[in-house]
Amino acid sequence: MGTSQEPDSLIRVMGNLAISGDVMSFMWRRLMELGPDGRGRCTLCTELPTLENGLWKIDEEKGTSEATFHLRRGRKWADGVEITAKDAAFAWELKTDPQYEYGPTQLVPIAGVEVVDDYTLRVGYSTIWPFADSDIRVIFLPDHYYRPIWNHYKSEGGAYWERFIADERVSVKPLVNGPFQVDEWVSGSHILLTRNPNYNLTEPPKIDRVLVRIIPDLNTLAVNVRTRQLHLTDGWLTLDQTKGLTETAGLEVSYLNPMWLEHATLQINKPPLHDRRVRQALLHAIDRDGMNDALFRGRQPTADSWLAPYHPAYSPAVRKYKYDSTEALRLLAESGWTRGPAGALRNGQGDRLSLTLVTIAGDKLRAQVSEVIQAQWAELGIDVTISPQSARLLFSDTLAKSSLPPGGVAIWRWVIASQDAHYANTLWKPKDEHNLDHLLKKSPWGKVRRNIELIEQAVKTVDPEARYALLREQQEIWAEELPTLPLYWHVRVVTVEQSLQGYDPHPFAEIGWNVEQWDILSDKQAGH
Repeated sequence: MGTSQEPDSLIRVMGNLAISGDVMSFMWRRLMELGPDGRGRCTLCTELPTLENGLWKIDEEKGTSEATFHLRRGRKWADGVEITAKDAAFAWELKTDPQYEYGPTQLVPIAGVEVVDDYTLRVGYSTIWPFADSDIRVIFLPDHYYRPIWNHYKSEGGAYWERFIADERVSVKPLVNGPFQVDEWVSGSHILLTRNPNYNLTEPPKIDRVLVRIIPDLNTLAVNVRTRQLHLTDGWLTLDQTKGLTETAGLEVSYLNPMWLEHATLQINKPPLHDRRVRQALLHAIDRDGMNDALFRGRQPTADSWLAPYHPAYSPAVRKYKYDSTEALRLLAESGWTRGPAGALRNGQGDRLSLTLVTIAGDKLRAQVSEVIQAQWAELGIDVTISPQSARLLFSDTLAKSSLPPGGVAIWRWVIASQDAHYANTLWKPKDEHNLDHLLKKSPWGKVRRNIELIEQAVKTVDPEARYALLREQQEIWAEELPTLPLYWHVRVVTVEQSLQGYDPHPFAEIGWNVEQWDILSDKQAGH
């Protein structure tokens, strides 16, 4: 398998990069995994919780719910020790530790993970959570192996979580429960995965090993695909690079439409981006349709909402921002920014409208996108500085710690799974909602109260159609407020060399979701 990125961690409680999730999909199995249809399927459990089987219970009076999971017995970690409910409780302990990098918002509304007995797990939710049968956040880590390591670092105090994660036994060669485990990781070169000898969740994989080759230069990656030195790439090549690949004998190129939203995260809590008219003007000033034609061969359509048009909850009534520099200048003037004799936009105090465009270093396509945006905003008189950052720094520091500077804009993508209301709750519900009076006066969100009401209703609405109606109204508010700027929807380019059989890519399922069924044909069988 070829990739242009290198993982930052291979343990399930960490991993900011897409490639980390890709590699971990061969190594780890959670309580349940998302299948090709985006719905949960039992992996470590015996059956999914439903109201009908009594494993999902709702307390209407309290507005809470709980799901009970019975675990499959005799399933093992790679060292042969049995997987039990206490392994889920240990993972929960790590994810709720005060030093956990992602913080508590990733877990909302999970209220707790309770061990009933070795083979029974109860997950409590602080709301009537409609996704208990597809909640992939319930993970397992081997308590018997990691607890001594964890206790050692924690007893030392200080930044114990950071030291724990830096331990090679944790993030480089973890003890896993999936089909493959790390045999060798040579930084900048490759990761070799070999069969987990004790894997017994399904039949053992047919192939013996997965070699992940790290090829940072995308042109070199494309050459390796064209010369059929790679069996698989998924999500790394650009559309432009596929032009010559579709004619390559023995190679299949396909295009998937996952909900990968390329967007610009904004520092909306500080001037100048705290004014929604400025945000609206910035989106009007980007020729996203032209960008799609010029850079993406028309395959990556403009995004108007945080949900894609092919999602059942998408609202076609959301406000659309067509390329219109005249309207952009009108909105900027309305918010106090006018052009001086030299063409620069300034406010009443004489300050220039200056923005910092943060992008991922080494990503040539995003560099092109950033340069287009810089040029189009500069035409309005905005001073734009492009500031490349490493993916590791951007995701683990700048974004994780909300440290964008005033006027900061970061371009990256969200991978939005099928749990629509969960994403609304995590991404679009203001974090300081307890102080609504302050929000109503000063928040960059205008209709903040209604936005919160809609999300709170959506995350506890079991009926999908009723939930979708709530989310449609929420999207319409979102498209007016623009807490981020939606740019375009990614197409996921997949290349498969003909000797690899069984690879079955889907928009929601992870790459290795069915790796046990993959096989490599001989040269004669593959027609080499």
